[in-house]
Amino acid sequence: MKKSIFTMVLSLFLIFLTIEGNAQQNFIVSLRMPPQGTLNVSDFWNITVTNNSGSEQSGYLVGTAKEDKDGMIAKGTTVPIMFKKGINNIKIKDLPKTPDVEYIAKDPRYKESLIRQGKFPSGKYEICVKVISAGTNEELGSDCINQEVLETGLLTLINPADGEEIDTKVPITFSWSSGGNIPEDGYTLRIVEVLKNQTPEIAMKGNKAWFEQKGIKTTTFRYPKSAKGFEEEKTYTWMVNKSEVITFKILTGGKGILSTNGIITLTPTSQGCCDSVYINLNGNLYNFFSITSGGANTNTIESAVPVNSTINPSNITSPVSSVTWHSLGSSFIQSPYSLGSICFTNKSTPFTMVVQFSTNGGATFEGEQTIQINCPIMPPPSLNDNKINPCCPPWNKDMLLEMMDFDFSGGISDPYTVHFNPTQTFIDQMQNYLNYLYQLNHSITAINIAWRLHDHGTNAIPNVSGPQIDPTWTSVSWTQGPIGTSLTYFNQYFFTGFPMIAGTWYKVHTGIYLNDDIKFFPEECSVSDIFVRIQAVSTSDPNIRSLDSPVLEFSFDGITIDKTIPIKKEVK
Repeated sequence: MKKSIFTMVLSLFLIFLTIEGNAQQNFIVSLRMPPQGTLNVSDFWNITVTNNSGSEQSGYLVGTAKEDKDGMIAKGTTVPIMFKKGINNIKIKDLPKTPDVEYIAKDPRYKESLIRQGKFPSGKYEICVKVISAGTNEELGSDCINQEVLETGLLTLINPADGEEIDTKVPITFSWSSGGNIPEDGYTLRIVEVLKNQTPEIAMKGNKAWFEQKGIKTTTFRYPKSAKGFEEEKTYTWMVNKSEVITFKILTGGKGILSTNGIITLTPTSQGCCDSVYINLNGNLYNFFSITSGGANTNTIESAVPVNSTINPSNITSPVSSVTWHSLGSSFIQSPYSLGSICFTNKSTPFTMVVQFSTNGGATFEGEQTIQINCPIMPPPSLNDNKINPCCPPWNKDMLLEMMDFDFSGGISDPYTVHFNPTQTFIDQMQNYLNYLYQLNHSITAINIAWRLHDHGTNAIPNVSGPQIDPTWTSVSWTQGPIGTSLTYFNQYFFTGFPMIAGTWYKVHTGIYLNDDIKFFPEECSVSDIFVRIQAVSTSDPNIRSLDSPVLEFSFDGITIDKTIPIKKEVK
């Protein structure tokens, strides 16, 4: 009896392994090997996914990077994408949205190298990518590669950049990167003045050092206040060890890039008196700043949402006079960098906010900036606004029909295609709808329309089903949130390659969805399809083109012809 039970359990286990193995074989993931000795951020997403499941499937990619000694370095996740049947070659430029990346390593050199240079520092890495089902979160397939990034020993000077103009009212931080380990005796930073008619190289070799510091054990160095000050309108060149030499110039009267009004930039959004917050460090190592009501104004900050940072107070329930921003690491990331958004109470007259900066978490401050705020006078969004539908997005079959353009490769009998040609009104309606969703839930930051084309045969009415035609899908996206609003991906020239033929029914299929598979509107709002074909009819109208007088026929349900449009002579 015991043997029978054991045999049964073993059989079930083997069946499970078979099912699991078949699921993995349905999706074959293959990471492409980067060139020997290198590893870039883009290599995360340089993959081939072969979909053998028999149908297209929606999924997202999860990539991880582990270093042999330091463990998990970073984890990246994409938004859901559609995998067609067969081979899908994917690169980072093909993704509808830049992947979200979480930097996990404690050593800041990884994050600095990945963000500033887009590549991994020296080390032994394991890179893995998984395909996860967007519907079930089941792993569909995965692949890993091992890559050693070699030490090049080459130094790259980062800040000040070559030719940069600097205002010395803001402390100057010199920074560089190295492909190897820090030398045992450290780095030597050397700065010299470039005299008239000198090249930077000649100045570095022949002139006396304006400043020199040996034994630096990091890749950043703050120019000391006690050191000899730089002179206005003078040009200087600098190098580290045996690196290249690059120059910077000191400006007169504080008019440079690093002026007191340039570290924090507030960019207005379309949401009333709300601004996106950007930091422009230009080499400074600030890890803290405060935004405070200036002058006689009090409690002017209505809300704030951090990105790549934290804030205090973290939850603003009523207007406050000050909010502080804190970096996630030892300092904020180099500029320009989004740190979220801030909203002010609506005022009819401009008012000022004061920003203070700190490198030690607010214990002391090193600089101050004044920003003038101008609030637009506008009412809050209303659910009665005819541009905002509180249920379904402003997208349906009628709008799909209205915004389709047809493009012919030659005559009417030649292959043709469909383009998406949205009106500005529709673009604004979609943005307003997304703005509304974002006000309800700050996790909703993007809305997308995905397009696919299907062949539905040559019968009098479309076939019930039909195969999808390459290109398999394309999409249009609107974004919203702390980084502001923009139409991030807009390519109306699909479907490419003239894949449609006269006399054949095609279904133009569109699906609308939110970022991260967030659900808000009902399922019936998410799909809008229309069937279309070019068909010949008999007519005596002289304005209709020849070739048996073709027309465009449209069907909303695939059963009845809802609209017929003659193709005039002016159509190419």
